Amino acid sequence: MKKCPVSKLPVQEKPEWISPHSEDGYNTIFKCIGEDIVLMSHQANRDITLAGIKINRFQDVLTDLELTDKPLYIIADFEHVRAIAYRYKKDMLNFIYNWGRNIRLAVLYNIHPDIAIEMETFQSLSSEKTRLLCAENYREALETVLSFKSGKPFPASQENSKDKSYELLKNEFLAVTARMSLLQMTNQQINIPPAENSLHPFFRAIKSLQSDLHALNKEHQLQLEQLKTEYEEQLSKTNIRLNAEIELNRQTICNLEQEKSSLKGKIAVQEIELNRVSAAVNKNSTVAEKLCSTIHILDIDPEVKQKMLTICRSLIAAETFETRYVNPAIDVNDSEFLLQLQKKYPGLNHRELRLALLVKMNYNNTQIARTLGISKRGAESIRYRMHKKLGIKKHQSIKNCLLEITAP
Repeated sequence: MKKCPVSKLPVQEKPEWISPHSEDGYNTIFKCIGEDIVLMSHQANRDITLAGIKINRFQDVLTDLELTDKPLYIIADFEHVRAIAYRYKKDMLNFIYNWGRNIRLAVLYNIHPDIAIEMETFQSLSSEKTRLLCAENYREALETVLSFKSGKPFPASQENSKDKSYELLKNEFLAVTARMSLLQMTNQQINIPPAENSLHPFFRAIKSLQSDLHALNKEHQLQLEQLKTEYEEQLSKTNIRLNAEIELNRQTICNLEQEKSSLKGKIAVQEIELNRVSAAVNKNSTVAEKLCSTIHILDIDPEVKQKMLTICRSLIAAETFETRYVNPAIDVNDSEFLLQLQKKYPGLNHRELRLALLVKMNYNNTQIARTLGISKRGAESIRYRMHKKLGIKKHQSIKNCLLEITAP
């Protein structure tokens, strides 16, 4: 096992303790010095911008070291770091106030001037429970941690400066700006130094900025509330409209179901009547055929017999017509004929289309009248009107006109 060159303590490291940030061009590496000092560094071959802290990986490291609920110490190497993203700053505050509740001291070293002010800002936000300090290099950082663990006070250079008042005000200023930008605290108490103090204008400016941000934030909240109210009103109106449409559709469906049920009842009655009529027709046809057979064998005057047979056969033909042609089935050709006819003469109504089909099927006026359930004169009247709608002369044949429609 490797040993620390400064403390000679054992150094633990594992491949799974590496947290990759491939999209940002670096890896964060965790190691453990001794039992409770975690070393964090960034592996890169160029200058980098810290994007964020992957807290889950850090917690995994603490779990492996059994330091989840024990005091621990951190030293962090910021070599290659030239900028810090906003997300990392937010994570750092979480690290200080939430995630790192067991961290007693964190020392940051190898800090480039480009990020020095950010590091001082983090330092200004640290508390007595979680101290955060800056050091020049690895040796100084580790010695600071070891000294803190042994109970020795911090060197004067880390705790005070030549101008203690200036450093205190500077830290206060940095803390105020950090809380405003990272925690959106725009109503914090700002202690302004006396007017003769050189930092007085800066504190006045930051207080004015905080007041403006607070007003903007309040205005933004009012706008959000207004948008929320408008949205809720619009949502309420939409819900009312949708509920009304749903109710209307429900009523429409109910009416259609009732109409469907009514039509089914009518169809059932008509089917019963149709079956009754068909049975009667079949019965009458059978009687007429028997009568015709009986007449045929009678020994009567041939002329009288022929007249009787003619009458009987006409009765059979009429019954056959009732059975086969009163409601003739429409085949594919008939459907095509009706489609073409309606397309060419859109003014024809349903009864006229049906009459046209019967004419095409060689029905005479008597058969047409019986099929359509009208009088013979009524059938003639419909044919007369069709002459006009079809645009043919009085003595021209409707059938010939209709046959021209089906001609190839």
